[in-house]
Amino acid sequence: MTAPGSNARRAVRAVSPGAGQPSGHGSRPDLIDTIEKAAASSDAERADIDPDACLVTLNHLIVGIGAHYLRLGGHLEAADEFETFRARTPLSIDMLWEHLARQAAFGAATQRQIAEHFTNGDAVAVLTDLLNGGEMRG
Repeated sequence: MTAPGSNARRAVRAVSPGAGQPSGHGSRPDLIDTIEKAAASSDAERADIDPDACLVTLNHLIVGIGAHYLRLGGHLEAADEFETFRARTPLSIDMLWEHLARQAAFGAATQRQIAEHFTNGDAVAVLTDLLNGGEMRG
């Protein structure tokens, strides 16, 4: 799935939980692990999967989940601001997590909600469905 030296492999440290993460903030999802689990669960050939496209998709999923929970908490302006990250290139989990960390208690609560969707298998299921539908293939 991942060629040596590819962007996704170089980004492992940046997307693995805890890498460069300030203490006291929610655990960041492990995006590489999510991609690996989805690839193993899908009917896609590993060589056909574009890991960089998977990373972009997972970051967009994080933005959507985060904005949803910010809105549920009544933080409409914060949700709208968080959604502007979709247009940013490059988009990284570091950027998203730092933004939420600056949002005080409701940002930390949103981080926990996002992490839950990654640890309970929701994110893997979504990515697997996309891969089975022919998305994110090289």
